[in-house]
Amino acid sequence: MLRSRKNAAYIIAEVGQNHQGDLNLAKKYVRQFADAGADAIKFQKRDMATLFEPLALSKEYNSENAFGETYGEHREALELSIEEMAELKEECSKFDVDFMCTAFDRVSLHQLKDIGTQVIKMASFDMGNVPFLQEVIESDIPFVISAGGANADIVDATVEYLIGNNAKFSLLHCVSRYPCRAEELTLGRITLLKEKYPSVQVGLSDHFNGILSGAVGYQLGAEVFEKHVTFDRSWRGTDHSFALTLHGFENFVRDINRTQQMLRHELPEGVGTEAVFKKLGKKIVAATDIKSGEYFDVKNLSCRINGEGVPVRDSVRLIGKLAKRDYKSGEYIDVSEI
Repeated sequence: MLRSRKNAAYIIAEVGQNHQGDLNLAKKYVRQFADAGADAIKFQKRDMATLFEPLALSKEYNSENAFGETYGEHREALELSIEEMAELKEECSKFDVDFMCTAFDRVSLHQLKDIGTQVIKMASFDMGNVPFLQEVIESDIPFVISAGGANADIVDATVEYLIGNNAKFSLLHCVSRYPCRAEELTLGRITLLKEKYPSVQVGLSDHFNGILSGAVGYQLGAEVFEKHVTFDRSWRGTDHSFALTLHGFENFVRDINRTQQMLRHELPEGVGTEAVFKKLGKKIVAATDIKSGEYFDVKNLSCRINGEGVPVRDSVRLIGKLAKRDYKSGEYIDVSEI
């Protein structure tokens, strides 16, 4: 299982290819999002020749987000080499965060293993891709897999296979819409996945344009969170517009940690002695003259603020007892009476 050394949950800052193909910018993501509270900084790795048919790479790519005239040129412009990935892993080590990367193909998986990648991400596309999943299992690298676009039968079959083969994995609920509207998040499925697979660590990979999903997901039991990040939502690229900026990510982490604190069952120390009770707490007074030996009851007792004596909350302990001395109407009842 993935465990955070600093947060209530394991939180992944998903850079993906929002580094625009620039190694120095990628390193800046590591430095700043590590400082913002991430447990892992995640990138993506593809081997073009393995992953794509030549025809797909040669097609003209007419998009406002294009980095090249063909799809192949576009992808190559955004791709960092394995040597550059090794530099990013070293940068992650300097800032005490895990280096994490999506392996989109077998070649990339083995390259990432060779440089000592700490956590692998399996994209939603590979839910049910048993031949590839088996290679990931055999790599012995912990991995997370998203369930975006997969129906219950596919998820069931995949999870059963992974459990049966002693895979070190976490399962992330995901809806593959970019961005994903609040009403499409279906966060209640986190609870269903936890109930269905009690031995599996469950988390959330979401593309919601906001931070509330983190706090709600944590309350529902998510233990791993993956959130896309950017330095500028207006930059060219498909994953910038819904990603969290640095400040947004800081708040995302903050709210998950606050949610853990809010859900505690134990009352804080000093309950009943807070400043507001010292200033405005009510004390019990005699509503009428009370004789020594007379019973305290609801008719001869009242209360006022700022006096000395028995707190009104202790009236249940006082009623039915015999007064130890005489009290004038309006006089505060001695603490010794209880």
